[in-house]
Amino acid sequence: MRSVIKARATLFLVAMSVAATAVLVLGAAAQGDKGGGGSTPSPIVYTKSHQPLLIQGYSDLSSSSGGGGDAAVKPATSLPQAGSPVTVPLRLPPRASSSANALAPLAAGATHDNGSGYTPITPGEPAGFPGITGPQQAAVNGYDLEPPDQGLCVGPAGGGGGGGDNTASQTRGDKGGNAMVMEIINNALQAFSPSGKALSPVIPTTQLFALPKGTFLSDPRCYWDRDTQRWFFTEFELSNPATQYIAVSQTSNPLGKYTVFKFDTTDAGNGAAGCPCYGDFDQLGADANGVYLSTNEFSDNGSGPNGGFNGTDIWAMSKWGLANAADGGPIPVLDRYAVTADAFGLPYHVAPSQTPPDGSYAQDTEYFVESNSDANADNHLLVYDMGDTHVLASGGFPTLAASELTSEAYAFPPNATQKPGGSAPPGTTLNNDFNAIQEVTYTAHSLYAELDTASPPIYPPPPSATSGIGWFIIGAEGGNSVSMDNQGYVTNRTDNFLYPDIAVNGSGNGYLDFSVSGPNWFPSPGYVAFDSKAGAHGKANLPAIGADDENGFTCYPTYGGPPCRWGDYSMGVAYQNAIYMATEWIPPTPRDAFVNWGTYIWSLPASNGNRQGGGG
Repeated sequence: MRSVIKARATLFLVAMSVAATAVLVLGAAAQGDKGGGGSTPSPIVYTKSHQPLLIQGYSDLSSSSGGGGDAAVKPATSLPQAGSPVTVPLRLPPRASSSANALAPLAAGATHDNGSGYTPITPGEPAGFPGITGPQQAAVNGYDLEPPDQGLCVGPAGGGGGGGDNTASQTRGDKGGNAMVMEIINNALQAFSPSGKALSPVIPTTQLFALPKGTFLSDPRCYWDRDTQRWFFTEFELSNPATQYIAVSQTSNPLGKYTVFKFDTTDAGNGAAGCPCYGDFDQLGADANGVYLSTNEFSDNGSGPNGGFNGTDIWAMSKWGLANAADGGPIPVLDRYAVTADAFGLPYHVAPSQTPPDGSYAQDTEYFVESNSDANADNHLLVYDMGDTHVLASGGFPTLAASELTSEAYAFPPNATQKPGGSAPPGTTLNNDFNAIQEVTYTAHSLYAELDTASPPIYPPPPSATSGIGWFIIGAEGGNSVSMDNQGYVTNRTDNFLYPDIAVNGSGNGYLDFSVSGPNWFPSPGYVAFDSKAGAHGKANLPAIGADDENGFTCYPTYGGPPCRWGDYSMGVAYQNAIYMATEWIPPTPRDAFVNWGTYIWSLPASNGNRQGGGG
């Protein structure tokens, strides 16, 4: 049993108070096998409590609709030497050596792509348009920043001005004539039609969250909900008190009015763990009943028994209650689950799931997936299930349990190289962050999840190792009945794949998107085809090709580099018959003094058949 908890039991509850309850759920370690193996319950320790959910204020984006005026791009000047750009902190759990580090590498000549060989890279058919750029972000906020964490959601235009722009939509068969593409990054927001027509100027996210201009926010997420017909946007403020914000639209119009909620993630009473703290890297999920955020709790000053890291908080609230409160109704109860131990040790990136608009929810259950970021390498996943989520409507606590699955091996990835000949100093690399699960999608009894991994998946990686992607299809029949149905890798012998995201429709078909960088390519957007049975397959297509090295301020020692900070995640969503994707690249447009990054957004049709689209 690879757990910090040595005892075995079924369920043990210790009542602490009416407002807070410590829960210890114990079970034997799982013995699941690759490709069809099952799971058994796995131990978790958490404290649950009700926390105040407050209204921050109200915002109105209607004055920003109907206009495509982009923020001015500042001209290129010199390489970073002075000024006050801001970098988003990267906080990792304290990784320890473990027996998993002895995982054998794939044998020489073994495949990394589920039996079909290493993944070739080729330019694909242009399928999208440039999104927000670093200079545009700086122009509306007054500061440059890196990395530009990517948020993307797509839903109906809702009167926001996109209804007439349907040429590309009809060509691709995505019925997207009334769709609106909303991109939110740190710390800017912009609306586009499916073909890339700007439907708003670049907007500072402080305007969305009803905050003073200059407030520094991080880790944006967004979600269009088919049930409530509302848009949900989240970011957190790294300050004291640290605050999580949730903006909920009052109508189906994403460029309309919002009610902004907030809650404190400081955990100020937990001085023994080094708090005041903040909730880092918020991730957003939803099921039929609730909206869920997970955050990693870190001490403000790095103190505490675990180097300033305390585990994961899961926040749950009624989805319908939030929509009603956005209209002036009572504010729903906010449930907090402070998870301080599981089979990996300290939980990190317990990623919640979302369901595409044409997908099916898990029955009264929200799922989360976690990889072992406490170790340099491992071959197990944890699947959390939060059951009885209907009780959120009445202010109750859903149940929380976890199961462990044996998986393919994965390891902390190396930094990504860049193509020689660009503007960055030779040998400048991109930070690849972690081997944590990124986004999770649930539909039709399956979970789709992905992570960055060293290729080969061992630690320390050999000098020839590249950064690749591990993907997983997990059967989820309800509760802790989960199984590893399929898994595989997307890797290349010389170039690197970074920050993956699986974007599928309700049938589990779509694409896996990511950034590409290496000796043959400047940082570029990429994708491979993905379906519900075979998973990722075929070649890696580049819908656009990067024009230069990443050469922003974080590449330089004055600002902590190298390596350069790169986008901490990509994003993709299904809407109608299309899959929309977004990630970071280096565009062929003017830079400013501190950054040259941009984002790229593209969409492709997704069918209900296997092995469809773009994969070769």
